[in-house]
Parts: sequence; structure tokens; C-alpha cells
Amino acid sequence: KSTTEVRIPKAMVSLEVWIPPGYNAESLTTDFETTSYLGSGGCFGWFLPKSLLAQDFILDHWRSYTSPNSKALRMFSRTFEELQELSNKMKDPETGEFYCPDNLGCEKGMYTPPRCTPDQICAVLFASFADNNVTKFIRRQIETMKAYVRVVWIGPNLDHKFIERNIHLPGLFERSILIFHWRPSVLLQPFDVISVSFPPCIDRTV
Repeated sequence: KSTTEVRIPKAMVSLEVWIPPGYNAESLTTDFETTSYLGSGGCFGWFLPKSLLAQDFILDHWRSYTSPNSKALRMFSRTFEELQELSNKMKDPETGEFYCPDNLGCEKGMYTPPRCTPDQICAVLFASFADNNVTKFIRRQIETMKAYVRVVWIGPNLDHKFIERNIHLPGLFERSILIFHWRPSVLLQPFDVISVSFPPCIDRTV
């Protein structure tokens, strides 16, 4: 066609699907010929500072978050008082509403699985904005794993300064930050992080 016949569409649809942690797209190349990278360049995951791998216990595998006595839970835990102090970051200052409202399965801006009782130490997974798909994905992931992890949604407050302040928390034992986000990302780019390893598809019987 000549240049006069070419029309730029008013709207375009991206069929790109982001892959979950641990998904191997290479197996698909046996059935398809590709001219570029197969699969999305982005990936959702749970991210933690890579420097923590020097610990004498495992932090970058999902099973570390399924035992009630795991040291990984304490590493990313927050006290009741600390969660109370974070409550102002869980709300939109203009509307006064939580970034994760009750109708998305949260209570006071947090998703807390039943196993995270007041007497049980649980890891805290920080996330930014909530919508139906993302909250459903994380809740299903935590419940399928039977993980001792609560999710705190803090919207735009999950920024570089917040991460820097939480990488090393003072106290009787070392604590740090666990983040639900995606990569590549402007948020994570300045930090040397690693993602928690998950199986390609978590069986409900694990």
C-alpha cells in the first residue's frame, strides 16, 4: 500500500500475558517458531534484598513461608504496634479509603489469612495498589501454599524511600522487607533484589 492508504488504528490491544514466577517458556519453543523472545518480559513475584541470602536459613523459596516456626517469618514480620503506625499509609489521604477495601477481601487495608493469629508470627508482604485480579491472585497463592503471610497494601507509599527505610530494621533480631511487585520495574531498579522461587503451578495438595 502507498503511504496515503496506511491508517494508524484508533485503538490497539496487547495480547501480552505476564508469566508467573518459575514459569519456563522455553518448552513452548519446540512447537512454535519464534522471531524474538517468547513470552512477556515482565514477571510478578515476591522480592527481597539479595544480601539476605547470606543468612543460615532459606528465604528465597516458597516453602520457607509455610512452616509456623520458620525463621523467614520473623525476618519479614511486623509487630502489632508497627502495623498500627503503618495504618495511615494504607489509606488514600484524599478519600480516606483503604487502598485495599473490604470488598476485595481486606480488613483495615490488610489481607490476613486465618492462620495468622495474634500469637502467630507472620511475614508481611508489602504491595502497592489493589484491584480484583491482583488481590485474588495473591490470596489464592497464599491460601494454596498455606503460607503464614499477611499482605499490607500501601498504594503510592511503596516507594524508594519506604524500601530504603525497611531494608534493615533496628531491633533485637534482623528484619527486612518483602515486596509483591513486578520486574522490570522502576521501583525495584535501584535495589539488588531476588525473587522467591515458586513452582510453575502450585498444587492445591502441597
